[in-house]
Amino acid sequence: MLTYEVNLSINNDVFPDFYEWLLPHTEEVLSHKGFKKAEIGIIENQEDDNKNHLRLNFTIDSTENLQDYLTNHAPRLRTEVDNKFDNKITATRRIIVEKIAIDAKDKVS
Repeated sequence: MLTYEVNLSINNDVFPDFYEWLLPHTEEVLSHKGFKKAEIGIIENQEDDNKNHLRLNFTIDSTENLQDYLTNHAPRLRTEVDNKFDNKITATRRIIVEKIAIDAKDKVS
């Protein structure tokens, strides 16, 4: 399993419309082969930049399925976002190929 992380900065004036659009878009992405789960996080904005910030994490079963998505589907979806929201959204993306989970242990009082 790997994670495809997308960090978004959205101008405040388009954020309500973008957020409404984002949920069905996320469902569409999840319909692609190998996509197992999505998490959307609203990032607390510590800066006064007139933007909202989101983090999307997609869990995917293989590098091959992610590459298929990036090659054959992502370009169309990225163009759709640019056209619909007039380039008022910026995104950075990264692929996390290995995760180590560490759970907190019960503490003795």
